[in-house]
Amino acid sequence: MAESNWPGNPVLAILAGKEEDRFTEFLVHLLQAPEVLRAFLKDACGLDVTDAMLNSLHVRTQVTVAGGRPDIAIQSPDLYFLFEAKVGSWLHEDQLAPYAAALQDWSAAHPDGKARLFMLAPGRNLRELRQTVQRQLGNAEAAHILKWEEVAETLRRVAEQVHSPRLRVYLQDFKELVTYRLGENTRPFTEEETRLLADPLVASALRAARQLVGRIAAVLHEEHGGEIDVGRPVYGPGWDGYTLRSKGRWWWFGLWLDAWVTAGESCIVLQVPGFRPDKLPAEFTHPLQYWTLRGEKGWVVPMILRGRVDPEELAREHAAEVYAWVTKFPESGGLHSPMPEV
Repeated sequence: MAESNWPGNPVLAILAGKEEDRFTEFLVHLLQAPEVLRAFLKDACGLDVTDAMLNSLHVRTQVTVAGGRPDIAIQSPDLYFLFEAKVGSWLHEDQLAPYAAALQDWSAAHPDGKARLFMLAPGRNLRELRQTVQRQLGNAEAAHILKWEEVAETLRRVAEQVHSPRLRVYLQDFKELVTYRLGENTRPFTEEETRLLADPLVASALRAARQLVGRIAAVLHEEHGGEIDVGRPVYGPGWDGYTLRSKGRWWWFGLWLDAWVTAGESCIVLQVPGFRPDKLPAEFTHPLQYWTLRGEKGWVVPMILRGRVDPEELAREHAAEVYAWVTKFPESGGLHSPMPEV
């Protein structure tokens, strides 16, 4: 099957009813390209295949075995791989047993062939799934668990090598889909990160920054409470701050790790959800673009932290900056969601 004749049409995956089905349909369409299938088998499944083996492989979704219906099957005369995929759901009771039995029967009929059971799942569920495999099959290693995040990264690397622009775009889209739904793949800490996180000064600085956020909110309430409604503290995974409301619009400011990592300059930011680059008044500094682990993008104004400046002076300086954005550029506020889009 030549790349130029790639028959995949991943757009059809959106027609699938369940989330797992949309992910697996998308993946199977991509695996119709031989170079993608080769990389998937090698990097994700640990199997090097020859050209002759590659040409004999068939990839299908929603196959049927006695007592069950695995999500993906990759099969040839000498190979039989079954895959059960999970994204936001868990395994049913004894769901894996029919798949293991089907592979055992196939192996008995093909003693020289390769038969394996795999699971595709978010990396964060790895430990629980291994326990479930142990409970259902009596051996935690009876099913090889593949992380969606690592599969997506494998396909992203393949995208850099393929010649078909259409295939390249879909491979990149798959990576973005997985990142949007599950977040970035986990990785080891770098040596620099471990040094920083071992330093109590880092914790002290973050605590001081959060105190500054609270003081900015207090100044806004004390001096501009008639114009700006400063809500109670709100927080979530990686963010901690306050929602501001004025004239039917909303803003948010506080500590936001995703914005800090991607936009830079400060851990304290003002989110301007209604901002559009072509509508910036001349007296305002251009916001910075952020994106979250789920792939969402937006604009923030970094609240720069300056050393050797009295915290009260710094709080009033930033409160004045927030006040200017809210009152002089109200279009920078959002109309719907009252929370940062994380």
